[in-house]
Parts: sequence; structure tokens; C-alpha cells
Amino acid sequence: MESVTGVLSSPRWECVLLFSFCFSILCLVVVNSPEALFNDESFYVSEAASISEGHAPLLSQAQPPLFVALLSIFPSRVAGRLFSAVLMSSAVVALFVLCHENMGRREAFLACALFFFSRLSLRLGSLVYTEALFVFLALVSAILFFRAFRRSGPHGFAWWGIALGLALNARLSGILLAGAFVAFLLVRQKLARFASGFAIASLAFLPYLVFGGLAFILSKARLVGADNLFHELSFVPQLFPIPLLLLGVAGILFSKRSYGRDLLCFSGLYVVLGAITIPLLTSFFSVRYFFVLLPFLCVLASHSGVRLVSAGRFKTFFGAVLIFLAVVPGVLSIPDAMPFPSQFIMISIPSDCVEVGSFLSEGAAVELPVFDQPEYSLRNYSAFFVSRFPTRFLSISYFDDSGWVYVDGRLISTHLDPWERMVVPLNLSAGNHSVVIKVRNDINLGGIGQVLFCENPPEPKPV
Repeated sequence: MESVTGVLSSPRWECVLLFSFCFSILCLVVVNSPEALFNDESFYVSEAASISEGHAPLLSQAQPPLFVALLSIFPSRVAGRLFSAVLMSSAVVALFVLCHENMGRREAFLACALFFFSRLSLRLGSLVYTEALFVFLALVSAILFFRAFRRSGPHGFAWWGIALGLALNARLSGILLAGAFVAFLLVRQKLARFASGFAIASLAFLPYLVFGGLAFILSKARLVGADNLFHELSFVPQLFPIPLLLLGVAGILFSKRSYGRDLLCFSGLYVVLGAITIPLLTSFFSVRYFFVLLPFLCVLASHSGVRLVSAGRFKTFFGAVLIFLAVVPGVLSIPDAMPFPSQFIMISIPSDCVEVGSFLSEGAAVELPVFDQPEYSLRNYSAFFVSRFPTRFLSISYFDDSGWVYVDGRLISTHLDPWERMVVPLNLSAGNHSVVIKVRNDINLGGIGQVLFCENPPEPKPV
């Protein structure tokens, strides 16, 4: 029995058990999710399908293409969500290795618990989003960075540069990650040692910049509106529990004379730098963008949590309460981890709905969903369709960003909110009809996701 316990407590088996546990939980969320694509899933699955058919990825108005390039191997909703589940589970393992190598076993387990049992981790690990891939690559690059930092050698710097280059090609948050590495090396006065690694990462990122990515970066780097900023920041306590934030701040304060202080210093620089720049230097801010900081916030929180629990009675009790309150909300949210916002594309069309998917735009035939309309443009999408029964509602998902809808030549509605699905009442008889949708796009890529004429407002079917 002792030999079995010893084997299971080895770092390698701990990583296997961690991955298996996290992947099982995320698979339960994926399997029990409704048949629909939510929010940005629609774009990523559509773009991956386009790449699989031989089309070039959109670079001038989209995130770096690594995620959709990998997704294009199996461009489907279920495969994409399982891919995200694998990546998020791998990110938990990478976080464990990072903390185990630089701080200790207790900190590693606590950091993994704080990170995985977060509502954002559970959500983004079960949706077709880029964050899971980026966080995994960011943690791998951090592991390789600190290995090279402790044991200098050309191979170590090269492997770290490759990992950072992949992170840069997964999400633009990689620029922030590279900036945190630079800031840390400036503090430690060792920037020159890592020049070769930065050169490799820059070369890996260069094709994206040359073939249109630079234009996208410049378009995103605009100060966000105050109304949008304060509205999104109001959701921070829901997705980042106050006890976790308190433990993170305490981790920064405790890091000056602590074991693992290099990792704590880097994590503090990255979290502070991201907390300042992410809300400000983007054309539209979402609290989801803070997720890229979460694993490193959990590094800080795990250090302060272990330190408090190991202290005197009052501090032990206080630390245990903070850890409990930071973990429990995520655990309780597991049955309802998948968000079901109003923006979605239905996979199974209800029997009382008519889907209009073929349109004519700019003199060419297009099939919905279509998300290739550039910034500051106005396009008309027109179609004829036949309804075998009367319909009472028109539903348009991803009407991005705004515009007007005409049915049989009559203005039906004006749409102003790209973040909400448009559902308007109408009384349409059975027979032949026409629909014209004028779409005005102002930010990034625009277009239309799905158009349904229904007897009842459509909702995704539960499993």
C-alpha cells in the first residue's frame, strides 16, 4: 500500500491524475451543453471550416491564427470544445509543474485548485475560445523561462523562444506576456542573456504582423469607452472572487523575501501590467480578457494562502476561510458552468422555424454565417425564401454591429446592439417572401450569424 501511495505521489503521476480529473469535469460540461454555438465560438468554428476548405485565414481583422489553424483539423462544435477541454486540463498540469519547480508541492496543488475551480476556467475550458490555448502556452513558456533562468544554455533559451512565439501566435495577449518577461529581466538585469530567445519569438510572430496582423493590432489599440469599461468591471467580483484577489495582493506583499521569489516577482509584474493595460488599450473591453492573468494571480494567491495557513491560529483560520471562499463558488458553478447568452447559432433548427441561410451580397452569393465584413463598411444582404406556415418572430444572431431589416420591402426593425440577438415580432403569412438586411460594421469583423423566421422565439435545446 505504501508503495502504491509513493508512486501516486510522484510528480509524474500527480500530473496524470490532475489532467484526468480536470478533463473529466470539463467533458461533463461539454456533453451536457445545448446544441448551439455561443458568442465567439461562431466565428472560430466558421473560420476553421473555411481554412479546412483551403481558404487563407483572416489576419488583418482577427486574432493570430494558431488556434483556428489547429481547430481546422476537426472544425466542429463538439471537437472544438473537447480540444479546449484538453488544453485547459493541460494548462492546469503546466501550472502545477511551474509552481512545483519554483515554490513547492503545497503551493502547486493550491494554485491548481484556485485556477481550475474558477468560473472563467470552467467556461472557457468548455467553449471554442482561444484563451485555453494561450494560457497553456503562456504557462509552458514560463516553465521554460525559469529553467533557462536558473541554468543558462543555448538550448534552453531556444525552447523558451519557441514557446513564447507560439503564445504570440495564439492570442495578442502574448505581447503582454513578452512585456512581462522584459520587465522581469530588466529588474534582474539579465535581459541580454535572453536576446536569442526574444529573437526566435519575434521571427515566429513576424509573418502574422506582415500579412495583416499589424493593422489589426493598431485598430484594437484604441482607448475603450468609459461606459463600456465601468460596465464590464462591475462583473469582476463575479468571475474573480474577492478572497482570491485578496490572496493575490497578499502574495505580492509576501514575495520580497520568500522562496520562489523570482516566480512571484514575475507573476506580480504580469498581473499588475495586465490589470492596467488590458482595460485601456483595446477598442472594446470584456472582463473575459482578464482570464490570461488568472493562472499567475493564482500563483500569488497560493503562496500567500500556504503562508497564512502555516502561521499562527488566527492567520491559519483567516487563510483557510479565504481559500474556501475563493474555491467554493467555482465548485458550485460546475453544473451550470456553460453560459447561455442570447447570442447563439442553433445547430438543430426547431420545426416551427424557417432558416434563411443563402444571401446575395456585393453581387456574390454568400452562405451564413459570414464574418468577413471589414471595419467602417455598409453591406446589403438580400434573399428570397418560402415559408410553409405563418411566422410571428424574426430572430437574427450576430447582427454585427448595427443596421436595418426589411421584409417584403417594409422596414421591420433597426438594430443597434451587436452584443444582443435581435428578436422582433411580425405577422408573416405562409408563402414567398423577401428579406434585406443592411449591416453597418464599425469594429473588427462584422456580418451575420443566423436568420430564423419562427412561430415562437427560438432557444437552444437542452441535452
